[in-house]
Amino acid sequence: AMGEVVHFQFWNTSDPEIVYHVKFVSIVEFVDENGDGTYQFNETVGGSMLTFPSLTWEFSGFQNITNANGETIGVKFSFNSSEMRDPRQQNLEIDIVCYMFFEDTEVNGVPVNGLTDLKFTIVIRNWSWTREDSMLALRWDISWSNITDEKDVKPCVAGRDISLSGGMTEEEPIEGKEGKKALEIRCGKQLGYFDYTATIIVDGSEGEATASYITCEDCIRVFLCYPHFSTKIVHDPIIGLTTTEEAAAGEETTEEGVSLPETIAGIPTTYLVSGIFLIIVVAVVVAVKKRH
Repeated sequence: AMGEVVHFQFWNTSDPEIVYHVKFVSIVEFVDENGDGTYQFNETVGGSMLTFPSLTWEFSGFQNITNANGETIGVKFSFNSSEMRDPRQQNLEIDIVCYMFFEDTEVNGVPVNGLTDLKFTIVIRNWSWTREDSMLALRWDISWSNITDEKDVKPCVAGRDISLSGGMTEEEPIEGKEGKKALEIRCGKQLGYFDYTATIIVDGSEGEATASYITCEDCIRVFLCYPHFSTKIVHDPIIGLTTTEEAAAGEETTEEGVSLPETIAGIPTTYLVSGIFLIIVVAVVVAVKKRH
């Protein structure tokens, strides 16, 4: 999409009233001048931004994931950077590895819900730093498109309702809230979500990731923020889709009066398997376009 931006789309084929979009857009170096541990635009290190169209991406193909009995329990595929067209970052390597499972499991110690989650392992190697006191922010654009225009879309950040017309002037930290996903987008019964773990691997040891966001007219920009590293960081965010009626048994009401699911259970397999294979089809189409 857009020349070389890795772009995922996902929706429920049995009730396709909304399509969710996630795009990997850019990486930027910044100095945390206000000490909040997250990215704001005015903290950007000049000349450090790398846009994803500066990279050429290779698609790995699909690999079955099997259990100890040899049974297929999921699928794995990846987009791996190859050609680098930015002379400042000639040694940079990025892997976006994707996992989908048909049953609940763990990857790198991260719980993954079967049939609802698309789990990423993001690996960034050999970033050429401009400063020694800076951090790195990976920008995702998260948006949606309504098939039925009159449907009301309700975004929610860490359990708090937000408005795209709220007049945000700068990025705000995403404050973690136990039991709440970082970002949820509701439309009717559909609930698309983005989440991430705070624990990351920095040069082989444990480190911490943070996040900030800003709303635009047509999307939410999320910045995953990583500490300064020498060689490599590894992180495991997740996107997914469920429906609110199946999660109703475990939902909790926030102070703002919005019901949010605490657990994901009871999703009809036929709904979600069809959604999973649509994600795969989109991934293949993107890969084919990039190769040609």
